[in-house]
Amino acid sequence: MQHSDRLYSVSPNARAQDVLQQMAELNLAQMPVTEKGALLGMITHESILRIWMVRSGPRN
Repeated sequence: MQHSDRLYSVSPNARAQDVLQQMAELNLAQMPVTEKGALLGMITHESILRIWMVRSGPRN
């Protein structure tokens, strides 16, 4: 594991596609969601993909 002094986070209004791209570039599986310095929660690569799968639904 490599230590970094930088904390990467995303806004609650960030587009899922942008978050996934940033995660890939930074080699991260999850990121904190923050607003005005307050932690609102965590977003994971898996949770974004799961939501996309549910929203797309079965295709006939």
